[in-house]
Amino acid sequence: HSRSISMTQPPAVPRTDKFTVAETRDMLLCFLFTTKHLSNDHMITWWHNCTQSETASFFQVLDMCLIVFRYVGKKNIHLGDNSKSPKNKSSTLPARIANSESENSNISSILETGTLTHQNRENLVEETVKLQKSLQEMNLATEVGMIILDVVGLYCVQFKESMIDGAILPKIAQVYLRFLQLGQSETLSKHVFAALRAFINNFSQALFKGTAMLCGQFVYELLKCCDSRLQSVRQESCAVLYLLMRSNFEFSGRKGLTRVHLQVIISVSQMIGNVIGLNNSRFQESL
Repeated sequence: HSRSISMTQPPAVPRTDKFTVAETRDMLLCFLFTTKHLSNDHMITWWHNCTQSETASFFQVLDMCLIVFRYVGKKNIHLGDNSKSPKNKSSTLPARIANSESENSNISSILETGTLTHQNRENLVEETVKLQKSLQEMNLATEVGMIILDVVGLYCVQFKESMIDGAILPKIAQVYLRFLQLGQSETLSKHVFAALRAFINNFSQALFKGTAMLCGQFVYELLKCCDSRLQSVRQESCAVLYLLMRSNFEFSGRKGLTRVHLQVIISVSQMIGNVIGLNNSRFQESL
């Protein structure tokens, strides 16, 4: 009887076939560290010895790194349990939700009165830890982006001729699209747009020959960047969009830029359908 029960109801065994979020970050950090410090000759030799599917998987991992290490902003930074002492009474209470106004009022009250209460001390410690954590995440996201841009640029230079009709070009294009979709710091954005200009100049055939899906994706993301709060991002996205039009014009033998023009119309219609506000000064200035 006991045997039948054990066979029908096996004991629950915790799954160990998947990484946790922290383990995934650690593994990807090791991967990026190796990628950054490996010499260009070793990288090129390794790519030569890889199959096409292995190389495609390599760029998929780079795309995953952009998602995992994206900067989500200071307001979305969550502090771990070790940021507070277990003896702290507030550790058993729900998380305190504080806005910027209350934080500024706490700091101003300390400056006015010159006294530092226990609650104010806790707030200052929490804000200091949160600021340090946000700076670390911001710098890490920028460093990850720079590493990925360098690796992708190296591959595009060394394997330009073999990429046109292969399966690697769409993977690399997806990495560039991910940069635009997630949004980057102003410093990293300048390098992203420079890499996009090089990609358009070197692989115009992939954009303007055959299906228009890739061209449409770039146009859509560039138009969204035209609505950015950063003026430099708006200017860079307009410049890349103009380069797309000019490249389309040159690729067609100076007969027109029908593909990019049509994709702009389609993308604007999609943005309106997705309730993305276009009736503002930023987007109108970009156009």
